[in-house]
Amino acid sequence: MNNQIGQITPLQFQQSRMLEQITENKAAIIETNKRTDRVVESFGGKLVGENVNEALTQIKVLSSKFDDANGRANKTLFRTPIVRP
Repeated sequence: MNNQIGQITPLQFQQSRMLEQITENKAAIIETNKRTDRVVESFGGKLVGENVNEALTQIKVLSSKFDDANGRANKTLFRTPIVRP
């Protein structure tokens, strides 16, 4: 029994040291997550912004081409001369 009682103090020290390490690891994880979030926000915002702007530009160009194609068809329809045999 004295032998087992003598082991309690070193085990308590090991346990308290492990708890300290867990606390340090949690703090390190929180800081890493903050840095990762900042990087993702900075790159993600730029990438999404660029992709959205590119998509809007392409939509405007295609819409313009579509409008031009529809407009030409209507203009040529009304401007074609009537030819009688």
